[in-house]
Order: sequence, then C-alpha cells, then structure tokens
Amino acid sequence: MKKIALATLLALVAVTASAVEVGVEFQDQLGKNNGPKSDNYQLSVKQAVNDNFAVDVKTLTVVGKTDNTETGLSSSQLEAGVTGQYNVMGLATPYVRVGLGERYTTTTNYSYYSIEPGVNIPVASTGVTATVAWRYRAPFDQDANQWETRTWRADLGYNITKADNVYVGYDRMRGDTQAGITRVGYAHSF
Repeated sequence: MKKIALATLLALVAVTASAVEVGVEFQDQLGKNNGPKSDNYQLSVKQAVNDNFAVDVKTLTVVGKTDNTETGLSSSQLEAGVTGQYNVMGLATPYVRVGLGERYTTTTNYSYYSIEPGVNIPVASTGVTATVAWRYRAPFDQDANQWETRTWRADLGYNITKADNVYVGYDRMRGDTQAGITRVGYAHSF
C-alpha cells in the first residue's frame, strides 16, 4: 500500500506543472459515539477544461488514532472526478462532481463511485466564498464492502491572492461510516 501511495504522490507532483490548481488538506475525523478517529491527508490536482468543466485527481491517506496516538495507516484512496458548473450572474455557481475511485485498506481494496451536487456563493467582493454540498459515496459491490456514506459539507474560503486560497470546512458523514470531519486546506492556482 505504501508503494501505491508513493507512486500516486509522484504522479500528482509530475502533473502539477500543467495543473490549474493544486491543493492540500488536513482533516481531523472524529467518529460518532466514540467511533474511530483519524488524521486524514489529502492532495489534489484540478485542471479546467473550459469555464464549465474541470477534471481532477485526488489522493487521501487515513491514519488511525487512539487517545491522540497514531496507530498507523488504516486506508488510502485514489479518486478521479469530473465537475460541471455554471456561474449564475456572479451570484452563485451550482456544480455537480462525479467521481470514481479505488479504496485501499490493510485487508482489501475495492472500487467506488461518488456524486456531489453543491453551490459556491461569493460573499460580495470580500474574497470570501461559502460552499454548501451533499455527497453520496458507495462501493460498486455493496454486499462485500460496507462503505456507503451520505455527507453534508460546508466550507468557508478566503482568497489571499488571485492564486492562493485558504479554507476551513466541516463534513457530517452518515451511513456505514458515521463521523464529523473538520477540514483545513490551501489551494494554489497556476
């Protein structure tokens, strides 16, 4: 699994020279009712096709925790997606992202899909953008792999410069995995 994660990271770094946006994100996941806790690390590369469509690749590494002590790598994901969006007179940008991915755990790996409709809303001319979204994610073989989730997501981002954005967010995940995830991220556009 470490070789796959390393190869993915090197592939993502190699394509950043032509990427429109590269992002890093840290996630603090707290399981519901004393469920599993983890630190999650995400790296993403996104390329605009035109004003309405973009493609992306992201990798996520999940490191389990017990009483604030890391217990080791528990899973990783590699996902590719396509996003369609439409800017409505500068007031809001509704979007839909469809993704396909592979999840690697310590015992198995399996393919999954996700769909995420949402909306980005700029807050006047402050450089702040609010995002609200809902994501459905499920493995293709749900009988063998219990990983179906429904997630409400909210982000608040700020453009430091035209090319740099920082954001905080929160995910409320329910389904086979029940957790609250606090997210902090940075994205740079080329």
